[in-house]
Amino acid sequence: MTTATLEMKPESAHTASTTTPCAVSWSTAELVGFPDPAKSCCDCLSRARCPVSHLMTADSSGQGAAVVSRSHTLTHGEHLFRESDKAEALYVVKSGSAKVYFTSEDGSEQVVAFYMPGDVLGLDALGVEQHSSSALALESTSVCVIPMAGLEKACEKISASGWHHCLYQLLSRELIRGHQTMELITKKDAETKMASFLLNLSGQFKERGYSASRFNLSMKRSEIGSHLGLAVETVSRILTRFQEDGLIHVERRQVQIFDHSALEALAGCGVEY
Repeated sequence: MTTATLEMKPESAHTASTTTPCAVSWSTAELVGFPDPAKSCCDCLSRARCPVSHLMTADSSGQGAAVVSRSHTLTHGEHLFRESDKAEALYVVKSGSAKVYFTSEDGSEQVVAFYMPGDVLGLDALGVEQHSSSALALESTSVCVIPMAGLEKACEKISASGWHHCLYQLLSRELIRGHQTMELITKKDAETKMASFLLNLSGQFKERGYSASRFNLSMKRSEIGSHLGLAVETVSRILTRFQEDGLIHVERRQVQIFDHSALEALAGCGVEY
């Protein structure tokens, strides 16, 4: 797999927006509309990691496709959907990144997970027809919109076993993600949590063909803290300590890992990277 380094963006690129636009609303016409040949699966860099690519449009005519999808780009700070919104589609991240979160009873935000290219958003709404969480773009993010209505029609075009295999694969990914998150947030030591988080990100970038040692954090320190159950001051303090110990170098949101082995030792287990 070819390794490349992600383009680094300055902090200001992520903080320019001070307002949060409303969630995207999809009309039936938009969702079931004609496919855009220029944005087909054949041209998608995330196709190798997309578990539903075999259901999508394979050519400009749409012949043979079980599902007709559309591409949509969100700006930083724009919601893809909000908690309690009606479920209209599944969304595959093509580029960029997003966070999924919910608002607790005291009004604070709890970040559940971060999503990268090839990940699928909206699975929380399968079977209940409304979202139990919110999804927000952490940067300019492109998603492939797969209408729920299209998925229902897909069952008529493909074998039940084929669709079930796809569904099981999607749900399995989310279960594994949930288990990893639970294991991460239940770690008692803050340094252990941060080391595990950095190694997990490193592994995800590597899986996608990017550098495992040099990458950009699209999320804020406060969002990392919310996800790990740490105060933002603790996140900043630990990153500074890791840098002082020569394990990493941090410049704004750019992170370079110098010593994977030391981070793995801090994480307390063998983490793939």
